[in-house]
Amino acid sequence: MACGCPVITSTAPAISEVCGNAAIQVDPQSIAELSQAIRRIAVDDDLYQKLKHDGFEQNARFSWERCAKETLVVYEQAMKTYGSRSKVSSPFN
Repeated sequence: MACGCPVITSTAPAISEVCGNAAIQVDPQSIAELSQAIRRIAVDDDLYQKLKHDGFEQNARFSWERCAKETLVVYEQAMKTYGSRSKVSSPFN
């Protein structure tokens, strides 16, 4: 998506969530669905352009910086809630 290439992906829930409507989703066990999706992109320029455009927009929703900031917020909330009362056990201690 980030490179402007239309995406065909699995219907697996986590991948569906990340790709949204910016990809054609197929059953990963279905050769027929995958073949049909490849053909659709190859012959339908409007679909190709739509997936390319939507892919750029979907990709813009994600970044490592945003991930780090949102993770930090979760850690800060956990510290406010549990503070130093909670010790995390580690198999390495």
